Amino acid sequence: MAENWLNAVFEILNYERAGRGIRSSNSAFLLGRPPRPPKITARGLEDSHDDADKIIHIPDPVRVKDLAAALKLKPFKVVADLLRLRMFKTPDDFISFEMAEIIAQRHGYRAIQTFLY
Repeated sequence: MAENWLNAVFEILNYERAGRGIRSSNSAFLLGRPPRPPKITARGLEDSHDDADKIIHIPDPVRVKDLAAALKLKPFKVVADLLRLRMFKTPDDFISFEMAEIIAQRHGYRAIQTFLY
């Protein structure tokens, strides 16, 4: 009797390995072990920063690559954001403070205008 039961379990396991049957995570009860817990990854989790870290000081005409450095981004990311706003700029071009403020807000920063005189 025990052999028939054991053969039935092996048939079920072979059926699952072939890809036709109950998912293998649900078959753990057949082997006498508890099911695996779901994997927890750090994807999408961010450290919560204070608002003091999220403030940048930029001048009124700001160069795109300087804005990217202040936001801790690569310049092409800022150029891509400008393209979404229908502005074609290169990393060496200047943009107004208002546009820089919009991009900073998009990345979670608060921009404060500094005067260079």
